[in-house]
Amino acid sequence: MTASKPASIDQLSSQITKHNGFARSNLFSVVLPRWEQSGQDPRDLNLLCKNVQLPSFNIATIPREIGMSTTEVAHGMIFQPITMTFRVMNDSGVRKYFETWMDKVIPNWQSPDPTEHYVGYYDDYVKPIEIRQLKKELNVPLFEKQFNLPLPGFIKKRLTNLGPLNFGTNLIDTSIGFDGIEIDLNLAGSNSYVCTLHEAYPEIINYETLADDQVNGLSEITVTFKYKNWSGVGLQDNNLLSKIEREITGGLHQLRDGVEDKIKTRVGKALGINIT
Repeated sequence: MTASKPASIDQLSSQITKHNGFARSNLFSVVLPRWEQSGQDPRDLNLLCKNVQLPSFNIATIPREIGMSTTEVAHGMIFQPITMTFRVMNDSGVRKYFETWMDKVIPNWQSPDPTEHYVGYYDDYVKPIEIRQLKKELNVPLFEKQFNLPLPGFIKKRLTNLGPLNFGTNLIDTSIGFDGIEIDLNLAGSNSYVCTLHEAYPEIINYETLADDQVNGLSEITVTFKYKNWSGVGLQDNNLLSKIEREITGGLHQLRDGVEDKIKTRVGKALGINIT
């Protein structure tokens, strides 16, 4: 039996490249529901979110006895609450937002008379929440082709100094010059994993402790959410990269030939020569 070879640095580097690098815990965003009564834009709360806990997946088990042997077997799932921490601005907009949400859960909770308290309808206060883990800015070369234009060196040098033509979308960057064409996949800020909390609502709102010895401390609140279920989807689940690569690969040769022909024609007209 042959012993397996130990992993090498090259193999680790290959895996990092293959899977688009390591996921970063500090690159995330949260998408909260809109409550018009709060007067707050949920996108502002995303910017103020300091940290968020991704949901866990716990299996509930019960003992099963067969003879003298006891085995724990699964009989359901348990969804633990998750927490988010938000920085508080001087207008207390974050507090107002979550207090408005709590008004949906317990509509009269601020009344000093406890006999006036009652619970709202479930469908009126549960909303979906998205937690998105983002990719680090990444630029992946997809295609590069050098043009072999039969031009004199001094002319090619002057043309090169004019600089390349850059155009594209938020996802695809294309650079075309007299030396060649280059197409890159730009994954800046894209999602690598999206987790959705279904039928979520705030269970606990923990306000910060105010202390006179915290000279440079920032006010924060921590909110604990409950939810019915959660689901997660990764970038590879949508096969986004595969679709992009297939589409680009299918038209690369036509694009390359077409661009090269147009460049030859334009340069030939400008110089008064026929480039083949």
